[in-house]
Amino acid sequence: MTVHSSQGLTIEDPQKVWIVDDYMQWSNLAYLAVSRVQYIHQLHRCCSPPETSNNTPRLAYDENKAFKNIARKLQAYKRVDAAKGHKCNLRLRMKDVEALKKKQRNRCDSCNIELLWCYEPKDTRQFSIVRINNAQGHARDNVRLLCLECSRKRTAATFTHCEATDVPPENISADQLQNLFDSI
Repeated sequence: MTVHSSQGLTIEDPQKVWIVDDYMQWSNLAYLAVSRVQYIHQLHRCCSPPETSNNTPRLAYDENKAFKNIARKLQAYKRVDAAKGHKCNLRLRMKDVEALKKKQRNRCDSCNIELLWCYEPKDTRQFSIVRINNAQGHARDNVRLLCLECSRKRTAATFTHCEATDVPPENISADQLQNLFDSI
């Protein structure tokens, strides 16, 4: 029985309410469903399986498109480094990004979700090449791969900390940064 068909009814004990959580809106659906059951054990949540059908992939992996996406981001990072005056002898190259991708098993270094290399704009699972030490440029040993969502959280946490303490981001210790991530 769906929540909508049970509207205004109380579901008796042998019956159950199943919430199929397609869009991760558990809190909204649970609120509606809890008011329909007598006991909490009647309420069950199930998530729809991930789409693995070959007929309708989310976005097929295209090596040429992935290569262009990496190249575009590398050029943007080089412009940012030049604008900030970072001089770097160990510039990041395509093969370095590929090696980092393999080292991290194509996963975000923070939340461990699989990274997308062919993506729609503003997709939160797309890769982002993030500096470890912001005082240095995008060098080979100074970067890691994060998803866009974790990259945004990291940036927001760094700016929040800097505004609160007037400490430059490059002077934040690893423990302070971890505490900021935990507070988000």
